[in-house]
Amino acid sequence: MRHALTNVPAHPLRADAEGSAPNTIDLDSVIDATKRQWKAIVGGIFTVMLAAVIYLLLATPMYMGAASILIDGRTIGTSTPQGEEAQLIFSGGAVDSQVEVIKSQNVALAVIEKLNLLQDEEFTGPSLLTTILRRLSFSSPPSPKSLDNILKNKALQNFAKRLTLNRVNKTFVLEIDFLSMDAEKAANIANAIAQAYIADQLKAKLDSGERAIGWLQDRIQELHRKSTDADLAIQKYRESKNLITTDGRLINDHQLSELSSQLSSARADSARAQAKYDQIRAIIDNKLMGAAVSEELRSPVITELRNRYLIAAKRKAEHVVRVGPTHSVVVSLEREMQGYEKQIFEELGRIAETYRSDNEVAKAREKSLSNSLAHLVGGASEDNLSMIELRKLEQAADAYRNLYQTFLQRYQELVQQQSFPTTETRIITTAIPPTSPSQPNVLVVIAASLVGGIAVGAGAAMFREYRDRVFRLSDQVRTELDLEFLGALPLQRDGEGLIDKSYPATQDFLADQNIPAVMTISIAQPLSRFADTMRTIKVEADSHHAVGETKIIGVVSAVSGEGKTTTSANLALFCGATGSKTLLIDADLRQCGLSKRLAPEATASVVEVVMGTVGLSSAARKLSTDVLFLPATAARKVANSSEILRSAGMERLLAAAAKQFEYIVIDLPPLVSLVDARAIAPFIAHFLFVVEWGKTPRIVVRDALLHNPLVHEKCLGAVLNKADRKLILRYMPGNTRHYGDKMY
Repeated sequence: MRHALTNVPAHPLRADAEGSAPNTIDLDSVIDATKRQWKAIVGGIFTVMLAAVIYLLLATPMYMGAASILIDGRTIGTSTPQGEEAQLIFSGGAVDSQVEVIKSQNVALAVIEKLNLLQDEEFTGPSLLTTILRRLSFSSPPSPKSLDNILKNKALQNFAKRLTLNRVNKTFVLEIDFLSMDAEKAANIANAIAQAYIADQLKAKLDSGERAIGWLQDRIQELHRKSTDADLAIQKYRESKNLITTDGRLINDHQLSELSSQLSSARADSARAQAKYDQIRAIIDNKLMGAAVSEELRSPVITELRNRYLIAAKRKAEHVVRVGPTHSVVVSLEREMQGYEKQIFEELGRIAETYRSDNEVAKAREKSLSNSLAHLVGGASEDNLSMIELRKLEQAADAYRNLYQTFLQRYQELVQQQSFPTTETRIITTAIPPTSPSQPNVLVVIAASLVGGIAVGAGAAMFREYRDRVFRLSDQVRTELDLEFLGALPLQRDGEGLIDKSYPATQDFLADQNIPAVMTISIAQPLSRFADTMRTIKVEADSHHAVGETKIIGVVSAVSGEGKTTTSANLALFCGATGSKTLLIDADLRQCGLSKRLAPEATASVVEVVMGTVGLSSAARKLSTDVLFLPATAARKVANSSEILRSAGMERLLAAAAKQFEYIVIDLPPLVSLVDARAIAPFIAHFLFVVEWGKTPRIVVRDALLHNPLVHEKCLGAVLNKADRKLILRYMPGNTRHYGDKMY
């Protein structure tokens, strides 16, 4: 029993091929598909290229004017430059901003007004179209201002469509391209755009400078007022706190410094005077005649007395040696020395009184200076507190003064710049009228249409291949239907060339010379592929039966018109031509196609034979020596044909015929339209399934067999009928095409 069609296994040979290279593209298959669908590919190319040619013929030539401008990168490279190199750093965003400025409406309107493009129909449209748009846009007559706005909007739209800006690599050069139907106009507009952009930049700088100057003027006046107020506040504060300065310093600070110096000096003088007094008092109190003080050397009295004292002492010493210490001269000299000593100490006493007086004066001065300094220190503390607030006022005044100077300097710079305005942008390439149109580009259009045509043609070819859901190859029969492929029957038509005159004996084989030639191909052309296919079918049928056993073969198709009737007649005649007794039965009781062609005037039919009213020998018509035909009368329509075919009478007819004939070929109705084939299936040993090549959808054939499982189970195989002799080789694998005649 055959496999169910719902789980049809792939053909072994195909499975091996797919398993060997599952992810590769079969180049032969692609080439074969291209050859099969060459008309679709050529048609796609022709259609697209024809459209391109029509476009080239109808398209208006457009000329492109190109101007180039350079934007100084040092002004837009970076916002915080760190030297000349940092200023030239590439900034894409800044250049893109300038591109948008050039595309702005202000620049466009400036060019439109300068070149009077509102009067140019290329930008505002034809006069008739403009009039219609105006009437459609307003229910009432529009005002002149509204009409002007309409023209401006229309001109701006067309202007923007034709303007293209390109940045030259990663430089600060911008190329301005403008399309126009007139070459000179395109160049003029491109140059006007560059000039309008520069003028817009200059105007923007002037406007910005004027706004800055106005703002600086107001700010300078305000800062001047605040600076003056701050200076007045300082002066008032000084007066209120009595903070009088000289040489940048407070008078109290000067006095404090001087008193500090004087006090230090007075303390030193007092200490020195006290030391002198203490020293001289020690000399006087201790009677230190040998001690000396500094003031002695400056006193002539003491000097004179000391000299006399020393002379007397010298003489005493000499007399003591000479006359002894008790001598009157010695005693007299001693009294003389005591007198000198007394006078010296009296003089020292007077000097001591002077030292004492100087000491008291020094102490009094020190005390006075100390009191004065203490008074000044107390006042300085209050001044220091006042100075803190004064410094705040001075700092505020300095800040206002500095800001005033800075803003005043900036104001003067801006005034100078306004008197000589410049811009960083300049035109480096002026547009000249082009000599040839830029659009349409013939070569580009033709190349694009060729590529597009190939793509369209390939897409159409792929779609046709994908939608090719019919039977064309033997593998399709095996994989889709799980049936053995028995061959292909080339397309045949009634007419000349069907009879091979090299075999005239075949004509003598036919008992009825009026049989259509298309039904005798298997015997008229015994060496043709058609005959070889019939031979294959006969051998396949013989292989399923024992020798001498009658072969009952039902010829069936999925739908009508697939050629099963012609196949039935040729198979029966071919079997008869081999010397085998053959019975051909027309069991298509509704259409009776076989009977209409072989026995159009027959009165008895298979229905009468089944019902037993007529015998087989009486109803059958002789087609050849060994072939009889049992027709079905078209004049008598049978409503319950399936009941007749599955009746006991049909079973008896086939049983009786099996005793007389070696082959019984039954032409059955299509599986889709009627259930007759399913009804007679129990009485038929085998079926031959006929599928029209390249026409019958696979899904239809599969569904027909799915709903007739017994027919599918008993099928000897399938043949592809009406195969195109030229196209069939295109669907064969490339490496087997050379052997196409052997495969089909």
